[in-house]
Amino acid sequence: MKRTISVLLAILLMMSVVFCSVTAVSAENKGPAISVQPQDVSVNYPDSAEFTVVPENPAAVASYQWYYVDQMGQVFKLDGSSAKTATLVCPSTHKDYDGQYFYCELADSSGNVTTSDPAYVEIKNYSENKKMLYVGDYTVERGKTLDLSTTTMGSGTVSYAEDGKSMTLNNVQFDSTNMIFDHIVSASLCFTIDDSNTEIERFDVNLVGDNCIKNTFYQEARNESGISLDLFFTGVPKSGKAPDVHIGGSGKLNIIGGTIELRTNSDLYLEAPISFNAYGEYFSDAVNGKKVTVGENVPLDFDVNGTLIYAKNSIDINKGAVIKAKTSAPYVMGEYTHKNGFLCTNDINITNAKVDIELTADPNRFIPNETALESFLGMNNNGAVNITDNSEVKITQSCIKGREPYFSHGGGISCGELNVSDSVLDINVNSDDIFDSYGINASDNITVTDSTLNCFEHTAGRVFGIAANGDFIVKDSTVVSDCNSADEKAYGIMYKTTNIDLNLDGNKVDATVNDGFAMGANIGKGREIKGFDKDYEVVATTLGENTIFETPLDAVINQASMEQSTPGSYIYLETPYSPDNTEKTPNHIVIKSNIVEPTTEETTEEPSEIPTEKETAKPASPSDAPTTGDNTNFGLWIVLLAVSTVALLSVTVRRKKTQDK
Repeated sequence: MKRTISVLLAILLMMSVVFCSVTAVSAENKGPAISVQPQDVSVNYPDSAEFTVVPENPAAVASYQWYYVDQMGQVFKLDGSSAKTATLVCPSTHKDYDGQYFYCELADSSGNVTTSDPAYVEIKNYSENKKMLYVGDYTVERGKTLDLSTTTMGSGTVSYAEDGKSMTLNNVQFDSTNMIFDHIVSASLCFTIDDSNTEIERFDVNLVGDNCIKNTFYQEARNESGISLDLFFTGVPKSGKAPDVHIGGSGKLNIIGGTIELRTNSDLYLEAPISFNAYGEYFSDAVNGKKVTVGENVPLDFDVNGTLIYAKNSIDINKGAVIKAKTSAPYVMGEYTHKNGFLCTNDINITNAKVDIELTADPNRFIPNETALESFLGMNNNGAVNITDNSEVKITQSCIKGREPYFSHGGGISCGELNVSDSVLDINVNSDDIFDSYGINASDNITVTDSTLNCFEHTAGRVFGIAANGDFIVKDSTVVSDCNSADEKAYGIMYKTTNIDLNLDGNKVDATVNDGFAMGANIGKGREIKGFDKDYEVVATTLGENTIFETPLDAVINQASMEQSTPGSYIYLETPYSPDNTEKTPNHIVIKSNIVEPTTEETTEEPSEIPTEKETAKPASPSDAPTTGDNTNFGLWIVLLAVSTVALLSVTVRRKKTQDK
């Protein structure tokens, strides 16, 4: 009896499982019925492929949605125009599609969904290592040209050289909005080189006419827009590095949108006019390369939401180049965001060029995500910043009013070493929503020669105008540091040692703070307060033979204490005092050259109305006349004036008599 009951229970259990399975399938596919499932395809890449699902009643289908599943099991919802139809069109297959599949969901007007069977892809020539240029949904093989007017993505032509050493954009107007297959799964959102194990040592992008690459894609879940022009080489030639990339030609290029607008793992040479623009409010870094060089007389324009130029090595801006740049800090995935104008590991070299960087921070862009902008600098690198040969560099930073305080570590330049020679550097950082900022922060020396350096830093927190962890060296230049903190101390010019040698009229070092220290050398640390000491010996300050204190007049260099953030901990400074007040360091210090260039004032003599015979015969020599301001000849001036008056009266009388006759 018990055995019979057990068998019956087992049968009932099996029936319930079958019933539940059938019910689940019915629930899963209670949308439009499918009469023909999408079929597997077998192709040679990069040939096209199509997948079609046929419903029993097409009129009952309110929408189609195709999906792609990669080898990791990740599911991608395709967003191209054909991905919303019964037939998915893939204009160019990829090698990586081998063994992966697509499927479609069909929904009726009530939202009921039916899922198709998967359709797998076989890449028959998987073992081949083809080198191609991807342009959105399409590919361009070596020696071929793609006419974009035959696609949904724009106009103009894209050519890929037979030898793989160049590509040419001829009046290309590319727009990623209307891609037929997908934005994410395509090799690139816009343009990508697929050249692994390459043997070339140089790759050229030739521009002909006006070219524009517009990337309108945005993936909100990941806050990214992909890469717009991707020249990333996965292999290296025999030389041991990826080929140098040169973008040049007779035309110009405008890139709009992209998380990274231009990326390469090569040394990058920008040799034609290029503009980089964000698409709306989307996050966008402009240039990402190994070493970035801006060629002679090349104009670059930036208006992006992120870093302007990031180089793993160095940034070189050459003679005649003009860079005009605006950037607004974006929200990036993560708790904090770090963005910069120029960012690199090694040196930034600006030679006889003009660079204008405008940084704008907007806290309102971060509030929904409850994150913060950790740092936002004009230039940030570990090596030297060298501004030379009549260069003009301007860095301006502001912050739109919003959540307070907004971000720390704002400012102009953070570098290893700063050298300004025969050039102008202007830094202006002005906002109470920025705290703990630096105009210039150098971990090594700051050297200014035959130049002008202006630093205006009015923010909140601890404000540093010009700070060098090494020597502060000024030769025949003008340096102005104007610092103001809304709520803490300000420090105008700080250094380890200084050598100021001014030999030209008008040269000066001018440091002003609202509260804090205008100038000072770091001469040690301790836990006791040290003030003015009449026996103190100067160790860190050297002034040239023709260099003097103007404010305070005849200043005395002595020691002082600057309190650190840790209570009871001090940095000892060597700083100027007014001889009339050794209790407090001055908030304004001016060091200038005592050389005054002589001024030459020219005097212009009014000619006599009627010259005398002597004046007509022999014009007066300028050397015969006493110079202006010559008091020793004052009597001679009186005599000459009297003689001139008598002569004039005589002439007048003689003329009167002649007229009477």
